[in-house]
This record gives sequence, C-alpha cells and structure tokens, in this order.
Amino acid sequence: MPTCCSPRSPRPSWAAPSSPAARARWRALRSARSSSPPSPRASPRSTCRPSTSRSPSAPRSSSPSSSTRSRGAARHEPSRPPTVPTREEAPVSVTLEVDARGVAHLTLDRAAKRNALDMAMVDALAEHVATVAADPSVRLVVVRGAGGTFCAGADIADWAAPSNAVAADQSRRGADAFGALAALGVPSVAVVEGVCVGGGLELAMACDLRVATDGALLGLPELGLGNLPSWGGTARIVDVAGLGVARHLLLSGELVSGARAAELLLVTEAVPATGLDAAVEAVVDRLLAAEPLAVSLAKTALAGFAGHLPHEDALAAYTAGLDSSRDRKQDFLDRKAAARAAKAAAAATAVTDHPTVVTEGHR
Repeated sequence: MPTCCSPRSPRPSWAAPSSPAARARWRALRSARSSSPPSPRASPRSTCRPSTSRSPSAPRSSSPSSSTRSRGAARHEPSRPPTVPTREEAPVSVTLEVDARGVAHLTLDRAAKRNALDMAMVDALAEHVATVAADPSVRLVVVRGAGGTFCAGADIADWAAPSNAVAADQSRRGADAFGALAALGVPSVAVVEGVCVGGGLELAMACDLRVATDGALLGLPELGLGNLPSWGGTARIVDVAGLGVARHLLLSGELVSGARAAELLLVTEAVPATGLDAAVEAVVDRLLAAEPLAVSLAKTALAGFAGHLPHEDALAAYTAGLDSSRDRKQDFLDRKAAARAAKAAAAATAVTDHPTVVTEGHR
C-alpha cells in the first residue's frame, strides 16, 4: 500500500497550504524536521566566486533558480581543458644519464631561464637522486647546467607571493632534495659556469666538490628580494668556507667570481673556461680510481661534521610571506618583463628600419 509520500498517492489537503506564504513556512518547517540533507533549492546562495580549478567532471548546477541568475540565455558549455600540463606532458627540465663507467650525469635543462629551479624541477631532481641512490652501478654524480650556465637560483615566480604554508613546503622540498644529494653514498661534483646564485649556489654546495670557471659568478642575493636561503646552503657554506665567508655572502649579496670563490674555498678549483671539461674529467678520473667502499665510508665519516642552520625553513617561510618581500619580488618580475618587452620592441624597430629588399623575379 503506498504511503502518503509516494508520488502515486493523492496529496492530503494539509500537505501543501494554498497560500504562498504559508507554503514557504510549511516547507521551512518540513526541512528543519527532516534528517535528510537539504535540496539544492533550499541551500543558501554562495557568495564566493566559483573556483576556476574545478575538476572537469564536477557537475554544474541545473536548478532553475541558478539558471535565471546567469547572464544571458542558459547554455551548455564544454568544460575547459586544464591550462597546466600534466607531469607526463610537461617538458623534462632535469635529465639523468648514467654512462658505462657508472658516472651519473644530472643536468638542469632549462637554458631559456638560465636553469632557474621551479618546484617541478626540484621534485624531479629529488626523484633522480633517489634513482641514483638505489642504483649500485653508480659510482659518481656530476651535476651541471645546460646552455653554459649552472643555475640562476629558484624561479622567482614560485616565490613571488606564497603563503607561509606554501613557502614552508617549498623550503622543505628543496632542503630534502639537496639533503638527499649531499647524503648519497657516492661522491658528487658540481660543474659551475656562468651564473651560480641563490638556490643554484645551494645546489652546488650540496655536492662534495665544485669545479668552476674563473669567470663564473657565485653568491647569495636573496636578501635583496626579501628572502632567506632555505635549501641548506647557508649551513654548508659555513661547513666549507667558514662563518666569515657565509656572513659576507649572505649579508652583502655580493657576487664573486669563480677565481675569487676558489680563494674563499667555496669551490674546489677554478680554471679558464676552455679548460673546464678537462678539469672536470681529471677530478672524475681521480674519484673513480679510489676504492668505492672506502669512498662511501669516508663520506659517512665526514657527514658527522656537517652542520645545520637552526630554524632555517621557518625563517625562510616567514620572510617569503612578508608584504615587503612580495613587493620586492614583484618589482623584480616587472623589471624582467619590461626588459623583455624593450628587447622585443627594439628587434621590431630594427626590422622596420631595414626592410628586406625583394628583387625582380623573386616576388
């Protein structure tokens, strides 16, 4: 026997008052007494703008009330594809190759951005380091940058206006990746040429040895942007070159040449650019000539002396979220954009001033 709630049963006269006001009060009373969740019609209208990152599979509201609020006639629009490529579709910016000798070559391959490290590259670096750590055939790691430059540091776009939580997460991920590189049981060599600043210098310091060109530029300019190094570089500079050198580089923001960096012990040796490959190969040969187990044990013994800057992650996250820090980084990005626009305008003017001459018969 159907109940009074069955769609086929006649509705009793008391179920729906005829007056609109009474009907509204009746619906509100039934909604309050019902244990089931309210219908979409009864839910309050959200005052927030819908998120643009909604999954394409998320259902759109089909209630009449929402359709009447939309501008223009209601229409069904296909979901927009995501604008950010997936990890599989994104270009590979960190590559790993292991040669027949067991030398793992880690290359930062983002030359158009002077190999600036965005967080996808940091994560890829961490994955490659884990691969190296699990491969018993690897005896040595060589880290270098593509395009004649090592690394221009962290990508400022990732640090322009992060929340404290995001900045702390990015600090932790970078520190973990560089820490894993430093903790490898095999030696690592950074090939420093061109620019090696900020996070790039921190990456180089995570390696056991550093071979640089005389003209390379190394430094920690983060304070000028309102940031602090957060990927372990400050403590490693103290370990390698001493507290005085770390103070000078961090507080002054000065960029020193590769030749000067060798004098400060920041790099193992500095050579002319034409002799860089030969110098790196000589270091590799010496390391490969040693007994692998002895090398691993030596690294283990030395690891006990490595220090850590207390609260480095928390300090970096705090400074990255300051309004003054965000303003400095935004100013940096604006100046870079203006420089690119000026360069493009100059190129366009040059083409206008020197049009291509088309000779008869080649039109």
